[in-house]
Amino acid sequence: MGRGSAATATRFLPHVALLAAAAIWGFTFPLVKDALDHIGPFEFLAVRFAIATVVLAIIWPRATVQALRTGRRAGLTAGLLLAIGHVFQTAGLELTRSTNAGFITGLYVVFTPVFAAIILRRRVSPAVVLGVMFTTAGLAFMSLRIVDGRPMVNVGDLLVLVSAVAYAGQIVTLGRYAAESDARVLLIQQLAITCVVCAVLMPAEDLRVPSGGVVWNALLATALGSSVFGIGVQTWAQKRISPTPAAIIFAAEAPFAALFAHILAGERLPGPAWLGAVLIMAGVLVVILRPAPATNEV
Repeated sequence: MGRGSAATATRFLPHVALLAAAAIWGFTFPLVKDALDHIGPFEFLAVRFAIATVVLAIIWPRATVQALRTGRRAGLTAGLLLAIGHVFQTAGLELTRSTNAGFITGLYVVFTPVFAAIILRRRVSPAVVLGVMFTTAGLAFMSLRIVDGRPMVNVGDLLVLVSAVAYAGQIVTLGRYAAESDARVLLIQQLAITCVVCAVLMPAEDLRVPSGGVVWNALLATALGSSVFGIGVQTWAQKRISPTPAAIIFAAEAPFAALFAHILAGERLPGPAWLGAVLIMAGVLVVILRPAPATNEV
């Protein structure tokens, strides 16, 4: 492999890694939906993030000690936003289909460039604008339901929408701090803070000891796949990719959620929703294949 080919592969690696994380997140939606029939959302999240934090503490003991001593502002901000996102998303998932939750979560692709432009003071590149347009149109096709001429939205959908806003804030926060932080430390801080927040909320619901394959399959898949790998990849990759392109790639979570919800839970989508999936993937490809952005662009 020549030097140019190696450089190209290195540039694309974070994009591919983020796409893999989005696929895993989409895969876990129907698993979590089933698990919530047997365990409360806050308890599920507390156990999930406790497992993830313990695993990382075993793998990186020095980084875990460092997480208690340094960079607490970055970790606290990103961790709280991550916690808010997961709490509202999981609570909403109890009240809506996993397919809907996947679609609406993807709306952080709309909020992220707005937050990035305001907080990071960066210009949005034309390719990213095109990607946002494709992705937003796709999400509209996938999630909008009109009944008797009126848009239908349930409480679960609204809760998931709040999570999309929180996730957009977390993505921008990582864009602000990831480059100057140890990715391992920042990852551990985020997961630990999310665990603490969810544990504090646990008394608000009836507690049930996690049991059964449905619950533990979902816990392990989300703790190891979604949290350790998925959020870990996100924290690493956002040292190399600005927030808006990262959010657009993450929007692929929605069609992945639809696909796995259909395979694992038998959820079916109307034709317009599948058109939305194609548009979302088109937006992802526009961002992945664009020329390297300027330093002042998102």
